[in-house]
Amino acid sequence: MALENPSQIADREYHNSSKMTEFLWRAIQDQRTSINIKQSINQPLIEIMKKKKDEDFKQAKFEVIDKLTSEQSRYIALACEKGASSWLSALPLEQYGFALNKQEFVDAIALRYNFAIPGRSETCVCGEINTQDHSLICKKGGFVSIRHNTVRDATASLLEKVTYGVETEPHLLPVCNRTLPSGSNISDGARLDVAARGFWTPLEEAFFDIRVLHPGAMSNNNKSFGENVFRP
Repeated sequence: MALENPSQIADREYHNSSKMTEFLWRAIQDQRTSINIKQSINQPLIEIMKKKKDEDFKQAKFEVIDKLTSEQSRYIALACEKGASSWLSALPLEQYGFALNKQEFVDAIALRYNFAIPGRSETCVCGEINTQDHSLICKKGGFVSIRHNTVRDATASLLEKVTYGVETEPHLLPVCNRTLPSGSNISDGARLDVAARGFWTPLEEAFFDIRVLHPGAMSNNNKSFGENVFRP
């Protein structure tokens, strides 16, 4: 989670602070009555410090990853993907469901790193062992539908702010013997997840299909995620 241990970085931060404030304590020693802050700030030194800090952080990250199993390393790689940590820094706005209580936050961290969720049932309703991965793919447990519907409703709520005529699970028009790509739903009464007008062009209706990926599933083991987290 990129939370640094103050006792481990104290020497580095003290050195950086001393260098950055050197012009101040020298001015005090010299009993100067005025000082030009802009001219005194050493911008090249700031860049060097930032670069060194980034290098130290990457080195510490690689040292941790080298000690992990392949499964644990995979979850760390996923946590380092762009946008994967945005929920940790988002404002806790209750109207958007961003205000997590203690249990929700603990469960979210457990999901992030594939830890066992405290208080979970040992056995799923389907009879299988209720691991985190199983609960996210089991069709009887309910989490598959809940995750999908949460993303669907969030998408519809955002679309309502910029478009009009937003519907969830609207009926699609009958196919009428038209040839469609393989895998298309051609049955009568077919639905899609979200529809909205004015998304691409005025008056035109756009349809959105929501897909939720579980990257930790066995079927995704051979797929590549987060190569940037591993050593080159």
